[in-house]
Amino acid sequence: MRIAVWHNLPAGGAKRALHDHIGCLVERGHEVQVWSPPSATREFLPFDARVEEHLVNLEVEDPPRWKTGRRLDSLKSPRPIIQAVEAHCKQCAREINRGAFDVNLIGTCQLFASPPIGRHLYGPSALYLQEPNRHLWEAGWDFPWLAAPVEGRSRGVRAVKTLLEAIRIHRRSQRARYEVDNATSYDLVLVNSFFSREAVLRTYDVEAEVCYLGVDTQRFRPMNTVREDTVVGVGMLAKHKNAKLVVEAVALMPEPRPRVLWITAAIDETYATVVRNLADAGGVDFEVRHNADDESLVSLLNRACVLVYASRLEPFGLVPLEASACELPVVAIHEGGLREIVEHEMNGLVVRPTASELAGAIRRIRTDPELATRLGRTGRALVSARWTTDQAAARLEGWLSSLVMSDDGPSTGTYSSDPANRRPLP
Repeated sequence: MRIAVWHNLPAGGAKRALHDHIGCLVERGHEVQVWSPPSATREFLPFDARVEEHLVNLEVEDPPRWKTGRRLDSLKSPRPIIQAVEAHCKQCAREINRGAFDVNLIGTCQLFASPPIGRHLYGPSALYLQEPNRHLWEAGWDFPWLAAPVEGRSRGVRAVKTLLEAIRIHRRSQRARYEVDNATSYDLVLVNSFFSREAVLRTYDVEAEVCYLGVDTQRFRPMNTVREDTVVGVGMLAKHKNAKLVVEAVALMPEPRPRVLWITAAIDETYATVVRNLADAGGVDFEVRHNADDESLVSLLNRACVLVYASRLEPFGLVPLEASACELPVVAIHEGGLREIVEHEMNGLVVRPTASELAGAIRRIRTDPELATRLGRTGRALVSARWTTDQAAARLEGWLSSLVMSDDGPSTGTYSSDPANRRPLP
């Protein structure tokens, strides 16, 4: 197959998944070309030299700020950014359409989880949606549809607050409408877990298909190094990745406590300050390793004694599989997509999202070498049997082939080879 790929992904798990998908598709004999804007990361896991890349400009202005530095995103009209993304995607689509590719594979966008390029592509298109835009749809992300508290304010202040609230909700509703319409413009939407499938159905009313990800077991491998008394966490140092809960759990443990090492590609400095202060108050040695390359990441996973993964409502959880591939035991919370990949007492310990339960699970692994060894070896075996990149690529290849072989696209899609039949912009 000749496959056109578009993405606007930062460094992180989603880019790693796309990188591995494309690498395996090329190894299977498919021709792949990639389109992206300059905002997409290129240094982190660059694509195979056999993959031709096209960089298309995307002009997006930074949002205005109060003098205090607080962003005005919630009050600013989304129309300029929508127009900029539309212009970029139309240009990419024109180039892709001229190439007469067999199928189009679209990745997630940093600006809109469901990008609009599907509206402008002539050939069959699949969106691999890692997760909906959580900032728009989940209460834990400063839920935009919840009115701000106004108790104790004067009548004039309440009136101003009400007006600003109406503007903010209207702006967010425009973004939400755009995301929903974009998501429904694809012939096929693929997701990384059944949890994500349900989230997409709730959010966009789209019947997505589960196409599980995988791990490169040649890259992530046991190195037979000596394990240190280190609890490792991997992910953005931000609220939803829940480093605070990991530090709270370790602070409950008697001395000598293990060190907490957090490996991250991005840092929310406000949240990082909260976590560091909590670690200092609790007597926890907390270290942040920023932008570790793959070699360093694999080495750190081989030297730690346990990976603790407490990310809230995680759509899938690639990191626990990477740890298991390195024979590192996993402690995970019983939430989101983690329930589909971490099996209690098999490749890790699954607990409720409380500091006390996390602390108890960490203590078990630290004090029981036989348990730690068994969880690590079983974890590696499970990854090799179910979760390799080759298996993930075969799953993706099957879905893309089904689009190519179908005259009308899948039954849940809207594909038409005639661009006049594409869904119009709102």
